Amino acid sequence: MAQLEARKANIEKQLADPAVYAGDQKESVQQLVFDQDYLVKELGQLEAEWLEQQTQLEQLAA
Repeated sequence: MAQLEARKANIEKQLADPAVYAGDQKESVQQLVFDQDYLVKELGQLEAEWLEQQTQLEQLAA
């Protein structure tokens, strides 16, 4: 998860840079947004799986 978070932060940093929107960067911006969306979904799914497993672990320990 840490690697995905780092990749997401890097993409968000790039998207925050006004220079990325200058000139003929449309395809690059589209790819960054696509990658960001993928990472957000992937992280959400991983977090949900982790929470489910954590709940199961707690139930077994009780």
